[in-house]
Amino acid sequence: MSTKELIAAKIESLSEEDLDELYALVKNFAESKNHASSPDVDDERAGWARLAAASLARAYGDDEPEYSLEDVVP
Repeated sequence: MSTKELIAAKIESLSEEDLDELYALVKNFAESKNHASSPDVDDERAGWARLAAASLARAYGDDEPEYSLEDVVP
């Protein structure tokens, strides 16, 4: 039996209230899949990655002192 058939069989036993809840979950899942693969999301992720890298570079520049293990572990 395919996954689609297994899901259809389970759906047959659900109440109308449960079906409404399931529909909302499936709709949100499908929308998140469509949203996650859009170019806008990829651009936004790239922007956040650039911001994080720039912030890290500012926080830990080339002139940072070197710390030994004894300096950080009591």
